[in-house]
Amino acid sequence: MIEIIEENPIEMLKVKQILSKKKELSEREGKVKEYIDVFGKLDVKKSAELRKKLNSLEISRLKDRHITKIIDLLPEDVDDLKVLMAGEPLSLKQEDIKKIVDVVKKFV
Repeated sequence: MIEIIEENPIEMLKVKQILSKKKELSEREGKVKEYIDVFGKLDVKKSAELRKKLNSLEISRLKDRHITKIIDLLPEDVDDLKVLMAGEPLSLKQEDIKKIVDVVKKFV
């Protein structure tokens, strides 16, 4: 049995990098790579820059997993961000939501 020691969210592009280093992909890994090829919108450098900008907003309730979701899906407006965070136990002020969307728009 596998024991999970630590769990950290990572962006789709980092997953793509990990998969590209493998010589042979399983069927599931191949499908994941195909998905990322279609939906991965940023390169690794821009992804890291966006993470840094989102962290610099210093929104205390915004956790690493939320930032990863935002980077992967790049919500283009307030409604998109609200839908993205709907399943999370997270409540953000309207001004914080606007700040996040403004930062993301610069990368889209």
